[in-house]
Amino acid sequence: MKNSTNKRWRLLAILLMLMTWGSSSFAQVINYGISNVVSSNCSSTSNTITFDLYLNNTGGTVVRLNSVAVGINYNAAIASATTITYAYQAGSADPLIAGAAGTYSTAVNVIGANRHLRLTSLPSAYTSATGPELPANTPIKIGTFVFTLTGGGQWTANSTPNFTFQAVTVAGLTNTGMVAYLGTNTTTTSLAPAANKTFTVGCNPTLNGVTCTAPTLTSDITNQSCANVNDGAIDLNAAGGNPTPTFAWTKVGGGFNASTEDISGLSPGDYTVVATSGTCTSTATYTVLAGPAVSYTSSTESACDSYTWPVNGTTYTASDSYTSSVSGCSAQVLNLTITPSTSNTTTASACDTYTWSVNGTTYTASG
Repeated sequence: MKNSTNKRWRLLAILLMLMTWGSSSFAQVINYGISNVVSSNCSSTSNTITFDLYLNNTGGTVVRLNSVAVGINYNAAIASATTITYAYQAGSADPLIAGAAGTYSTAVNVIGANRHLRLTSLPSAYTSATGPELPANTPIKIGTFVFTLTGGGQWTANSTPNFTFQAVTVAGLTNTGMVAYLGTNTTTTSLAPAANKTFTVGCNPTLNGVTCTAPTLTSDITNQSCANVNDGAIDLNAAGGNPTPTFAWTKVGGGFNASTEDISGLSPGDYTVVATSGTCTSTATYTVLAGPAVSYTSSTESACDSYTWPVNGTTYTASDSYTSSVSGCSAQVLNLTITPSTSNTTTASACDTYTWSVNGTTYTASG
C-alpha cells in the first residue's frame, strides 16, 4: 500500500514539474512590421515619409490585445534639423483594433545620437472582456503614419531612413511590445521581452533622389540595299525620357561608335544603343541585314582606235574589262578589244585613168 501511494506522489510530482516547465518556457511571438505586406504604404516626398505598421500573432496561443507600443529608430543623417513630427492618420487602423487607435500617442525623441519615433496606446482601451482577439498569422494594421520634417526643410538628398525597431528598454526610448490577455486569462501579460517578438522592415525609400525616367526605345531599320554598299540606317525613337536622353552607339564586334540619336551609312551587323536620362538608362540592340549580291551582265566588243560604250557614254581607247556603276543591284561589264588602225602607200602611174584594185575605184586625176 505504501509503495502504491509513493508511486502516485512521484507521478503527481513529475506532472507538476512538466506543467511548471511548460509555463516557464512559453514564448508567444508577435511580429511587428513596417510596410511588410502587399499594398502597404511606403512613400516619400521632399519632407515626408509615409508608412504602415502591422502586428501579427505568429504564436499558437489566443492573444487578446490590451495595449501596444512601437519604438522605431531612424537614420539621423536624413535631416540636419530636428524639427520633426510623427502622426497617425485617423481611421487608417484595422477596424479590429479601432479602440486602441483612438488612444494612440505619438512623439519624436532625440536622445544623444538616437533618433526615435514613439507610438503607444492606452491600456484602458480594452479589458479582458473587450480586448480583440488577434487572429493567428494574419497581419493587423496598426495604422498609417506620416513622418514629417517641418519648417520648410527637406530630407538630405539620396539618404535613406534605415528604420529599425527598438527591441530593448532604454531610457527615453520606447521598447516595442504589447500587453495582452493570453488564452482565457483575465490578467495581462507583457509581450515586450525579446523572446516574444520578431521584426520585419519593408520600407526604406531613397529620399530626394535625383528623379529620372528611362526612355522607351523603338526604331525603323533600313537594311543594306546591296552587298557592295554600306547604306544601312537606324532611325531611333526615344520616347518619354526625362531629362532629355543622350545616346551612345556601338557595333557588336567593334569598329563603330556614334552619339547621335539616328545612325546611317551602316554595314550589316548588330548595333547597340544606350539611351541615358539622368541616372536612368534604356538599352536596345538592332540588326541591319545584309543586302543581296550584285548581279553582273557581260558584253564583248571590238573596235579600231576607240569605242564609245552606250551604257555610260564613255569612250575607251584601250583594250580592257570595264564595269559600269551599279544600278539597283545590277551592273554591266564590257570586255573591249581596241585594234589600232594601220595604212600602206602604193605609187602608181597611168595614162588618162587608173582603177585602184583595192577598192575598184577609177581615178582620172593625180592625187
